[in-house]
Amino acid sequence: IKFDISVLGSSGGPLEINCCSYLIKTSNISYTSILSQNLINHFICIDAGSGYASFNKMISNENEFLFKNTSVNTNTNTNTDTNTDTNTTTTNKIIGKIHSNNLILNSYNDSLNFLDYTNCSLSTLNLNCTQLKLNPSQITSKLFDLIESYFITHPHLDHILALIINSAGFNQNSSNNYLSKKIYGSNFTINALKTHIFNGIIWPDLSKYDKLLQFIEINDEKNLNINLNSIFNIKPFSLNHGVVSDGSLNHQIYKSNCFFIQNNFNLNSILIFGDFEANSIKNGKIWDHASLLIYKNQLSGIIIECSTENLPDGVPLYGHMTPNNLFNEFISLNEKLQNLHKKNNTKITHQNSLNGLNILITHVKESYTQFDPRKKILNQLNNLNDKYQFGLKFTIIFPGVTYSI
Repeated sequence: IKFDISVLGSSGGPLEINCCSYLIKTSNISYTSILSQNLINHFICIDAGSGYASFNKMISNENEFLFKNTSVNTNTNTNTDTNTDTNTTTTNKIIGKIHSNNLILNSYNDSLNFLDYTNCSLSTLNLNCTQLKLNPSQITSKLFDLIESYFITHPHLDHILALIINSAGFNQNSSNNYLSKKIYGSNFTINALKTHIFNGIIWPDLSKYDKLLQFIEINDEKNLNINLNSIFNIKPFSLNHGVVSDGSLNHQIYKSNCFFIQNNFNLNSILIFGDFEANSIKNGKIWDHASLLIYKNQLSGIIIECSTENLPDGVPLYGHMTPNNLFNEFISLNEKLQNLHKKNNTKITHQNSLNGLNILITHVKESYTQFDPRKKILNQLNNLNDKYQFGLKFTIIFPGVTYSI
């Protein structure tokens, strides 16, 4: 059983579209089943910079290409864990054609083809509007009503924008009128949302209006597990993301989070980072847990930011990561994994090493030049991967695509 990660947005700005947001479900259940059976909380949302509009567009694009184009073989089952290598290749090629005219890549003169940024399996939503007798907007509204849990890494606007705007349309379908949206975040995040956003001035306080929203603080400094339901178990860790800049000299650390998401069917996990910066002590705790999962062959992949290419020393990063920073983190992870093997006197194999681990790169900042920043970042990551011989599998993720790992 894999994780299906539908990317609603993955941009690091400064454009106001495609802001970070990910829908997470397990591959053993389809969106069609979730919709037809009215299954609540069978998929969750991590960050909410993008939402309804992005999902609506995903459905429209897939329907236009997959179900109206009779020359395309749509019989490939993309919602199971039984795909052969041949079927995976075929599916990736089909999805590659859907995104062959990618607007982001077309903005630059030197972009690679869409599939050249992809080093993992792809999937589809497989939501056929004709069969369901619903249009993309209706499907989006009904499915989003079935999301009960949002996990917000930090309260920067590009990670909460759709949560704010979309909240006006929550629970429009009568069958789910009393389903509160549970918004999970650190004390720092929840306090910011309640004080500065849902305060009745910037946006209505929907926690008091029919209890549409329920804010839930999580203690990210403790060894906490959130047993969400029979499907998902969530383990948060705290991160640093620069400083709170308010014009004073009394800068406080800006808090962010990452989440280990475990599926309870086979106990495999993915790790999703919010925005963060290098910090050997704080991030070391995350790599302690990640190394243990890799040791047990239970970490399917990592979604992690790499906002810019490598920059000269002294250039401020504003709490973000570059390829060099990122590999310092992977070196730390590898050291902890090696120590586990030494401690337990076990043999390193393909299954319990970094070799083959999926690394999905997100939050790339757009460039105002003719050169694609994703291409340069991917080249730098691959060069470092060759240098350290880690065997990591890098994918640059794009909005409107479902990645299956």
